[in-house]
Amino acid sequence: MGTGEEKWSRLSTESDATIGRLIRVCIRTCNANLAVHPTGCGGHVAAIGCHTKDKKSKNGERAIVERLKTEVRLLQHEIDEIMCIREAESQLYKRELMAFALKQAEWKRHRKRLKEEVRKLRKAVQDREKLGTTSTRKKCCLKEDEEMARRDETVEKWKQLYFAIKIELDDLIQRTCQG
Repeated sequence: MGTGEEKWSRLSTESDATIGRLIRVCIRTCNANLAVHPTGCGGHVAAIGCHTKDKKSKNGERAIVERLKTEVRLLQHEIDEIMCIREAESQLYKRELMAFALKQAEWKRHRKRLKEEVRKLRKAVQDREKLGTTSTRKKCCLKEDEEMARRDETVEKWKQLYFAIKIELDDLIQRTCQG
């Protein structure tokens, strides 16, 4: 195995290994083209020991080598571009995860506040129900109606929060599945 092949054999990820295999094939082809060439004396002879080589075969071999070197450079450039794109995607995914975690923490705090508000309203309603006089009952009914309206608003806020969370999660799941 040549030094070029050793370099590519150390690639770690599966796609990089696939690209590495392609490059190793190119290197082997290049080495094979350098070591063997057709001659007029019936078959393939090692280029190193061949004494009938002429300028055309040398130029042809050089052209093949240059073409293969160019292909290797292009493949390396493509590998570099793919790795850069993957790194950018990874960074974007990390930022989205952080943003989602912050939103989730905010939703939990908001939910806690709303629960506390509901708890206070229920307690106030129970306290007013304990009052037995008619005049206070009328006042309590008005206050209960106001509290009922506030409770309805709180329930509506909960519904909105639930739908917002659901939409965010559905969107995150879709983005994650699409990759």
